[in-house]
Amino acid sequence: MRRTYAETGTLSLDSRSLAAKSSLANLAKWVVVAEIVNMHQAKSSLSRLVERALAGEEVVIARNGEPLVQLVPVTKKREPRVPGRYKGEIWIAPDCFAPMSEEELALWEKWDC
Repeated sequence: MRRTYAETGTLSLDSRSLAAKSSLANLAKWVVVAEIVNMHQAKSSLSRLVERALAGEEVVIARNGEPLVQLVPVTKKREPRVPGRYKGEIWIAPDCFAPMSEEELALWEKWDC
């Protein structure tokens, strides 16, 4: 006779293994598995493989089943921003934040996007 969790207060071996399988299935959704392609496939479908690598997938090119290279996108080097770089080159009118006149406001509201 099999007893339930409500009766025993403990998980049976069956429910533990089901929980383990469920958590492994959820983990598998997040693990990125590399696609291994042989050299001949890579030559004939390089543009498709590049697009997949740019999308974040791991692409490994192999020869005779032995992985040789990994296709990864080149990271762009970003130079840090320099504060005050355009100091003195940008001018803002003194009345920039002044309220609009009725005529300007009417013209502004005419352009309802």
